[in-house]
Amino acid sequence: MSLSQYGLVGLRKSWVSSHDECLLELLIEQQNCGKTTSNLFKYEVYKTVTQKLNQRFETNVDENQIKLRYYAMKKDYGVIKALLGQPGFHWDAQKQMVAADDKVWENYTAVRRDARPYRWRSFPLYDKMSIIFEDSVVGDVGARNLHLPSRVNRTLEKNVNELQCKEKKSKSAATSGYNKRPQFEAQDSIENALEESPFAARSQGVEDLSDARIIYQRCLEELQRIDELDDSEFSQAVCALKDDKNAIAFMTIRGPRRLIWLRSILN
Repeated sequence: MSLSQYGLVGLRKSWVSSHDECLLELLIEQQNCGKTTSNLFKYEVYKTVTQKLNQRFETNVDENQIKLRYYAMKKDYGVIKALLGQPGFHWDAQKQMVAADDKVWENYTAVRRDARPYRWRSFPLYDKMSIIFEDSVVGDVGARNLHLPSRVNRTLEKNVNELQCKEKKSKSAATSGYNKRPQFEAQDSIENALEESPFAARSQGVEDLSDARIIYQRCLEELQRIDELDDSEFSQAVCALKDDKNAIAFMTIRGPRRLIWLRSILN
């Protein structure tokens, strides 16, 4: 599927802060009208909001773009909420951003690299974001590493732990001279861990398909933050991340290695 079919190019180039503010106001309006179920907006809400936003700005945004922006803002709010729950962090009302001493930031981001951009970003719409996202992100605090659904994160962590144990055993066996194919053991373990993930093992939960859709949406959100990709690479990546294993790897890898890995699968 091409980039234009996803409608992502236009969103990246033309979406501005006034669109965010309008989107939040329209969502608050829908929320006040009771158009939510279990802290999630009903399907027709996105259609209504899309129509009203297009009328106000004379744009041609589609529902998928609205959903992507919604999840991007929800992710931002969740990270801010998590930061404010850590010792030493507080909300600077004047600058509209998370604040802390340099040492606090350095210690925290040394472990949580994904939080680094939030040291410099301001969120003037934070109060409005809280009206929409406060209740829905409370249960997601446990998805602390990948910003994924809690159940997915727990299963993935379990698989990673098993992978580490297998790798340790593999190294131990190789040192003892009993492992006949040590060069393949780590790769086999990785494949097994991914095969046992909620993506591949559908029997692990009836909501796996929903999880896969959410994770794919969040992959696209993260993808839009990588400015180094040209439009051709971006289009290829959108398709590549539809693969379950690619999506897991993409959300797991952090820092410069994410871009290196992503380009390796596009070649």
